Amino acid sequence: MPDRHGKLADVCPIYRSGDRVLVELPSGFYQLVVQSARIANGELWLDGRAAEFYTTFPARLVIRRLAPGEVITPPQAG
Repeated sequence: MPDRHGKLADVCPIYRSGDRVLVELPSGFYQLVVQSARIANGELWLDGRAAEFYTTFPARLVIRRLAPGEVITPPQAG
């Protein structure tokens, strides 16, 4: 993005490797660790890892970034 002097400014990435995010995929909600990011067809895509699998997903599916040490527990069946 050009700055006020017309030069390109450095842009910090929204997500970095190692960030933990809560993601809503078609199969449910998951806590994933971001491995890498790239732009494809004008959209930000992330590669994420969970204990059970590795997947690629668009950043628009991220609900929020998780704080260090934060764990999301699934609701208990009642």
